[in-house]
Amino acid sequence: MKKLKFEKQFFMKCRFVIGGIVLLVCSQSHSQLYKPGSVPIAPLTSFGGNLRTSFTLSELMGTRVNFAVVNDPHIKGNPFYTESFSPSIIILKNGVGYSGLETRMNLATNDIHFKDSDSTELVAGKGIIRKLVFFQNIKSGFDTISFSSGYPAIEHNDENTFYEEIASGKITFLKLTTKVLSSVQSIAASPLDKQYVDLLAYYIYSANSGRIEKWHKGKDFMIEFLGDKKDVIQKFIEDNNLKCKSTGEIKKLIDYYNSL
Repeated sequence: MKKLKFEKQFFMKCRFVIGGIVLLVCSQSHSQLYKPGSVPIAPLTSFGGNLRTSFTLSELMGTRVNFAVVNDPHIKGNPFYTESFSPSIIILKNGVGYSGLETRMNLATNDIHFKDSDSTELVAGKGIIRKLVFFQNIKSGFDTISFSSGYPAIEHNDENTFYEEIASGKITFLKLTTKVLSSVQSIAASPLDKQYVDLLAYYIYSANSGRIEKWHKGKDFMIEFLGDKKDVIQKFIEDNNLKCKSTGEIKKLIDYYNSL
């Protein structure tokens, strides 16, 4: 009963948080399409007490989930960013946004899972969703996590690849987490035992030039990429004694650049 009460309170709070965000984005013009680095557009939404949306889920071209791997007792962990579903806002490829879905991000397949009206778990079709924002309850309140696609192809990634946004604006700092199955290295493990491990890669994208590059540690790479404000960036790096070798420092630097 306590868990049910907590979940009810959580979703009720999310209702007001999402409502505020939807009202904010709805104030924007909805004539433009969503592009990476731009403000998401949400011209149409229905915000009821049950967080249902005003569009039909068939727009997402959902296919049923194959749980053969997900429920395998020999596999430790799961392929999701968070195992539980979260209340979310989605932005479609045409720029239209909707609230009210419950989603979770599959990092093994780079797919978005959502619940149908009868709570059946489905996978959204490739290329239909451009941005996903979901809400998590933390001790200090709420946290939002954004995933977006639509970026230029790089390495094995294409325009439908979803990245987590670490920093966003004119310059976006992107994190790609891929969960892969690896054999468990233990004396007690059987040949069938596997576990999910995270493979991480980071990229930097410029909305102005459309350029995307894999992040390389060090000052030189960042100064070159942010070269249109080279002098200001160099001074900020020196004043803050940044080595540009950690993701935290890169976020700090990009947040500063985007504020200029």
